Amino acid sequence: MAITDLAAHAETLSPAQLRALKFGADPQTREIGYPKKTVFRMVLHQIDDELLEQVLLGWQSQVLGPWQDQIVIVDGKKVRHAGVEIVNAADSQGRFLGSMVTARKSNEIPAFQSRFKSAHGGRERLHALIHAKLPSVLDL
Repeated sequence: MAITDLAAHAETLSPAQLRALKFGADPQTREIGYPKKTVFRMVLHQIDDELLEQVLLGWQSQVLGPWQDQIVIVDGKKVRHAGVEIVNAADSQGRFLGSMVTARKSNEIPAFQSRFKSAHGGRERLHALIHAKLPSVLDL
């Protein structure tokens, strides 16, 4: 979801929703304001993405229990006009296992291998399915 989409959604919130989210009212007009694109951009750029991912994965483990699936599906997508690819991993049940950004035209598989290996306990946990790249991932 783009920052523009977040701002457009914020603009559609009712006054009751804005109050529930603790947005303040303008002292002169008493109108409750909503965040614009610049506010979303400023806040989102301050978030430590690796820390956020760790927190979300921890919460997911609390809700779903520890990860036990032996299949890992890795898929990379190019981000238009950004010069990067986002590589995501999930298990066969659709459980999110992590993501990372790699430079476009780089091979995302080696980068993801090292991150996944350190985060999830190495080769004994990894039986991977990758778009036409299965042999390269198993070379851990």
